[in-house]
Amino acid sequence: MTRNEIIIDGKRYVPSKVASRRVSLVPDYVTRLCRLGLVRGARSQGVWYVDEDSLHAFVEVKKQHLEETWRRQSELLKYELRASESKI
Repeated sequence: MTRNEIIIDGKRYVPSKVASRRVSLVPDYVTRLCRLGLVRGARSQGVWYVDEDSLHAFVEVKKQHLEETWRRQSELLKYELRASESKI
């Protein structure tokens, strides 16, 4: 365990600034996710600590959701294009 980590219920938590850098997010956003209960986190001495496994799982779900949204949007645009071409 490094100086910047804490252990809660056997889980390793790192400061939100450290965790956010590792997943390319803004620290304030990671802190907000903790406050909303979307990511496991705890506040100690004015610093938010994040369970990195929880954060990585959240990021992965969001990534999958975004990819699905892009796929659906692409299908919709293809459908609209075909429909407009058949009217010509």
